[in-house]
Amino acid sequence: MGTKNQDQFLNNMKRVAYYGLKRTGKGFAAALLEELKNFRRDAAFIPVHPSAEWIGDLPAVRSAVEISPAADSAIIILSTEKTPKALEDVALAGIKHVWLVLEAFNDDTEQLALEHNMEPVSGCPLLFMPKIGFPHNVHRYLAKLFKKI
Repeated sequence: MGTKNQDQFLNNMKRVAYYGLKRTGKGFAAALLEELKNFRRDAAFIPVHPSAEWIGDLPAVRSAVEISPAADSAIIILSTEKTPKALEDVALAGIKHVWLVLEAFNDDTEQLALEHNMEPVSGCPLLFMPKIGFPHNVHRYLAKLFKKI
């Protein structure tokens, strides 16, 4: 899962099932979403949340299966425990491109994604976006220096 895969994911996403937003619209997932929306102004991000109808100014769905037209990719920013259920939902929706962010990625979730014929990528998307500001640009520099990306 080299840098090429992350770059392809970012550059090819059009309709994204987005897991991990809080009802409050705050937190890391919300901050990442704003950066992604600025990076890909032509992409649609659809929050998937078990109980919220809206998150911020975006209408939410309970399952990726409800997204119409269908999503072509998914970003999952959930705890290790919640990620398998989200991956099952992604599989039911027929989504093949999935980004497992932070805790969502581990050997088990990667294997589950592969078993569903998905193409999983991992790492923090901020590290792969051009023109990212402080402190993420420092994090990217250190990750490259220590060959983490």
